[in-house]
Amino acid sequence: MALSTVASIATRAIPQSLNHFRQLNSATIQGVAAPAVSLAGAPAAGD
Repeated sequence: MALSTVASIATRAIPQSLNHFRQLNSATIQGVAAPAVSLAGAPAAGD
């Protein structure tokens, strides 16, 4: 019996650790506002 009939090998790139929030995978998004944009106006400037 060939080994490939019961098993397979795959190479993948994965992160060293996963962030979790309430037992779900999560990601952290960071950013900096453009020089002439206030912190209050930054979310609207992204639209």
